[in-house]
Amino acid sequence: MKPVLRGDGFVVVPSRAQDLDDLCRLLWDREVRRYLCDDIELPRDQIADMLARSDALTPRGLGLWTIRSPADDMLGCVGAKPVDPAVKTDPLVAGEIEPTIALSPAAWGKGLATEVLRMVIDHAFNRLGLNRLVAIVDEPNTASRRLMARVGFRETGSGDGPKYRLIFHRLDAPLREA
Repeated sequence: MKPVLRGDGFVVVPSRAQDLDDLCRLLWDREVRRYLCDDIELPRDQIADMLARSDALTPRGLGLWTIRSPADDMLGCVGAKPVDPAVKTDPLVAGEIEPTIALSPAAWGKGLATEVLRMVIDHAFNRLGLNRLVAIVDEPNTASRRLMARVGFRETGSGDGPKYRLIFHRLDAPLREA
């Protein structure tokens, strides 16, 4: 199951069907979708399908969460899911689990992405027992590339993407004591 994750001044809660309107507003924001959706405004039914696919991952402890303020305003979303098979990847990331994050521009530059991503990494390694995570970032998305480095990912290669060159990242779980 996906837990509720609590931070200082925000809560990360498993997504629900009722989040559709908030997710549409977030993903339709031109600045948010610039790299996350290759600047394509996803149709509402495609975002609804994303929520349904997330719900199907819940028994594995994966899927999508929304990031909420104490007043229940959506600040963004974060996910952990298998790498999309439609993305042309190298063998190092195929079939692996990838965290993703999208914040409302009003929440940018406050350290929220770093804190939330660290929570999801902790969940993946310490609750789910995963051995590694991967991330795929559009080459010109320097903010996300810096974020990946800040939370410990290292670049492992690159490949062609639908719109931009993709940079592949990997983060191995810390060694566990026997």
